[in-house]
Amino acid sequence: MYEHPGDVMNQEKDSYTSSSLQSVMDVDDSPTLKLPHFMPPNEPDSLPRITDTTLVGVLNGDYSHVYDKTVIVDCRFEYEYEGGHIDRALNFCDKEQLAEELFKPSFPPNTLLVFHCEYSAHRAPLM
Repeated sequence: MYEHPGDVMNQEKDSYTSSSLQSVMDVDDSPTLKLPHFMPPNEPDSLPRITDTTLVGVLNGDYSHVYDKTVIVDCRFEYEYEGGHIDRALNFCDKEQLAEELFKPSFPPNTLLVFHCEYSAHRAPLM
């Protein structure tokens, strides 16, 4: 299954096929969404969204029995965050910095991540 990097580099181009991300994403256990959510009707391929009421429930601990940790990611610019933000929200407007935080060995795998920006329409979905 695993090959030595030298063997892969010495193969002729025709002797292997290119892989796609889909093969990596073919997992038997796809995550199930545990929060009340909706999909924007004009964006069928969009990310699931939660209402402000659901977010208040998350902040009040209504879903703490479902997740080991909850992280609210404020994707706005630092000056916007400093002007006011959701209690306990972490400010990340750089994908690399966010990845460093999320992939720490101590980060629990069963973590609820909520991304938001000014209108949660552009920066949060991209992040």
